[in-house]
Amino acid sequence: MSDKSVVVMEGGEAVHKRRRQLSDGSYADVVTVGGSAWDSSRGVSGVKQVEMATVVGDITTGGTVRTTVTASGLAGSPLDVDTTVIAGDTAIVVAGKIRTKLGITAAVTALMDVGGTSAEVKLTRNAALANDTSMNIAYAVVGPCAGLTDDPSSADTTAGVIGGPVTSADMSSTAVAVTDAPTSSEFLVIEEVTVSSANAELFTFTCETTLAVIAYVRTAANGTTTVRFESPIKLETADKKLFCKASASGAVEINVAYHSEA
Repeated sequence: MSDKSVVVMEGGEAVHKRRRQLSDGSYADVVTVGGSAWDSSRGVSGVKQVEMATVVGDITTGGTVRTTVTASGLAGSPLDVDTTVIAGDTAIVVAGKIRTKLGITAAVTALMDVGGTSAEVKLTRNAALANDTSMNIAYAVVGPCAGLTDDPSSADTTAGVIGGPVTSADMSSTAVAVTDAPTSSEFLVIEEVTVSSANAELFTFTCETTLAVIAYVRTAANGTTTVRFESPIKLETADKKLFCKASASGAVEINVAYHSEA
């Protein structure tokens, strides 16, 4: 890996630029304005997928209720988990028994947290991953058990979103959030911005809602530019995220280092 460096003027400041050759032969432009270290967050937080089934009916004849859990990465998927019920069990009681049984099923708890209230059976991925469209909770009575309304499908109440850098095939039409919101009533402070793009583009970073421009970052085609700030940039409005918009369409990845402060 090799570096070529030059000091240039940007925005009235002396800025240290490096053209860095990476191990794979590609290049990255690194722009450093100072170099203070912070305990930072990066990119955006993921969202854990939540799937929910709602039990309907009361048990009139005791026996077995079979819950079938389907999910990517689940051992034995689709996995059948049997729960014993008795006559008189209401939907709320049955749902509680199913939750208990799922909660002691190792294959399920290795990937998901079991929850829910009342007649709900809820499974929440224990990690923020891309949404799994196959994830499902089905239940049905096994004869002679009777009384429930079998349901082969559940509701994907919260779609999963993988965390990390923000990626997009086209960030030119609408500005996209590239950070999480700061701690409540505090301000987001931007320490570093890294932009990778397939095309030569100009990226405009703005404060959510106010649209005040925080920074401009330009990249070469198939290039990466990193900008670090000696004096991190504090957004002018509390509780706001940092947004970014590209000058042209094309694949991009944005990774922002930031923290919150009062």
